[in-house]
Amino acid sequence: VLQDPLKGEYLVAEKMQGASDSASVGCLLLQREWSDWRNGHFEWIHSVYIDKHQRRHGLFRWMYEFATARARTRGGLGLRLYVDKKNSAARMTYSALGMNDQHYDLFEKVFY
Repeated sequence: VLQDPLKGEYLVAEKMQGASDSASVGCLLLQREWSDWRNGHFEWIHSVYIDKHQRRHGLFRWMYEFATARARTRGGLGLRLYVDKKNSAARMTYSALGMNDQHYDLFEKVFY
């Protein structure tokens, strides 16, 4: 992703710590995927991280709204993400932002 922007892009939130110093306090990875069922692209949100001291202050909302605007600008069909079934805090956040739980389950085969 860092060498090929067509594979995705990171959104990084920084907090200023003085006139010229900042620290990263949150990030997410945004990737496009073609949907043959819907004949268009969905933007997938991956690798969400918000520093524990910055949570519940609207930082993810800001990044989500930025990602939404970016997806709309590129003609995307919508946003998707995976969330752990037991991560109730994240699930409530995503629901509050208007995202809906879908009827799909994830299957995988791991090779390591």
